[in-house]
Amino acid sequence: MAGNRPFAKPVSSKDIEQVMKSAVPEKTQQDNKYCAKLWHDWVSYRRKETNVIIPSLHNITSTELQHWMCPFILEVRKKDGSVFLPNTLHHICCGIMRFVRANGIPTIDIFKDKEFAQFRKVLDSEMKRLQSAGIGTTQRQAEPITFAEEEILWEKGILGDSTPQCLVDTMLYMNGLYFSLRGGKEHRDLRHRPSQIQLIENAGERPYLTYKEDISKNHPGGLRGRKIKPKVVIHHANIEKPERCFVRLYKLYNSLCPSDRPDNAYYLKPLQKPLPGCWYSSQPIGHTKLGLQLLLDYINLGV
Repeated sequence: MAGNRPFAKPVSSKDIEQVMKSAVPEKTQQDNKYCAKLWHDWVSYRRKETNVIIPSLHNITSTELQHWMCPFILEVRKKDGSVFLPNTLHHICCGIMRFVRANGIPTIDIFKDKEFAQFRKVLDSEMKRLQSAGIGTTQRQAEPITFAEEEILWEKGILGDSTPQCLVDTMLYMNGLYFSLRGGKEHRDLRHRPSQIQLIENAGERPYLTYKEDISKNHPGGLRGRKIKPKVVIHHANIEKPERCFVRLYKLYNSLCPSDRPDNAYYLKPLQKPLPGCWYSSQPIGHTKLGLQLLLDYINLGV
């Protein structure tokens, strides 16, 4: 009799569908829905104005999509009636394509298929027209915090370890600064266990932290990302200014977290009445509030 093999429990088609859906980042799913809603709103408006019925993206054919994408590009507008930026217009087309792929035509590629040559000409012409009118030629960039501004954050006590809120804000700031974490998702994806951040303390050597990413925008994982090396960053202890040492603050923060802290979260809510050996609850900081306190304090400085 053959030995039992440790296979997993049999899965259903619904389970497979859920796995495929979970492979698409939540932000991308939301983006696809937004682009599909733009199409739906345009279809409804077009029907009122011309009495023409345009297919839904759920049951549209590639031929119909090629035909209707051209007027859609020229007519779609923001809620206030203003035009979209050229790059945003391209982004909307990408979202519509991803939505159609997920809901009926998995192999469609509106940027490569010969059938969509006319669509590409119309999109290219409209983007050039907008750019020639000065729309979207200036891109906004985030202003980095200068050395002088960071000094103010330390001097005002916004960065440091004086209070539970101050310490968790400092962890947020330093993880972003030294490990190049993107705002939002990569911070939310930080875990306590197994952690992407490791503390290395060897006898006779300066201690340091290492950060190794799991999945990010530049390291998507899966089949596409299997040959891409994940980002690895090393940060050594600041012996010259121990009060600002990331390694020391990292150890302090973790020592003041509860023993029952969740494995899948790093930033925890400060206790209203902190205890001598515990400053934080076992509840993670909410996604929308993550980093908000540091941002508000920084703005209030007027720097």
